[in-house]
Amino acid sequence: MSIHAVEESAIEAACAAIEAALSAKPHSDHRDRLEHAFLCPPHLSHRLAALGIHVVTQPGFLFDNGDRYIQTVPAEKHADLYPIGSFMKAGVAVAAGSDSPVGPLNPFAGIYAALSRKTRTGTQINLQERVSLPNALALYTCNAARAAFEEAVKGDITPGKTADLILLNGDLLRSDDEVVLDMKVDMTILDGKVVWVRESGCRLAAENT
Repeated sequence: MSIHAVEESAIEAACAAIEAALSAKPHSDHRDRLEHAFLCPPHLSHRLAALGIHVVTQPGFLFDNGDRYIQTVPAEKHADLYPIGSFMKAGVAVAAGSDSPVGPLNPFAGIYAALSRKTRTGTQINLQERVSLPNALALYTCNAARAAFEEAVKGDITPGKTADLILLNGDLLRSDDEVVLDMKVDMTILDGKVVWVRESGCRLAAENT
């Protein structure tokens, strides 16, 4: 079950509903999940973890909309905005998505925001909620696959899994936060076939790969 829950009251209600369902029909690997969890205080992070509820959040929203959040969200709640670091520390299974077309499709904007907690203008929100680069990458890869029960076929580079890969123009793991935002894809591979190369800027026909 996937429930859109943005603010604290909705997250609380979703937790209560899932808890009631699990009480009636226990399931140790249910992976019921919440989409967004935009404003989530610490006590709810621990409740999510205890119930085994996954969170699929959108760090790219911090980059794209963070300056507006600072103006419109009450200051006392800023510490609860997309608390990705707290989710991980509490043991919540957390993944990330774009929510496109509402949010920026570019995953590097989301990875950058998870790393730096910076908005489009460079303002930082909740620096204590930043995560490491390996954890930021996991949000969009292995964690996302697990949230969808697809970890057996995708999420990492392992023999036998679907070969959906990208080749970047730099070493992401050795880049600082600002370089991550400007990363370019040189090649896209889907199911083991090269379908796009940046130099040509065009999709390649399957028969030519």
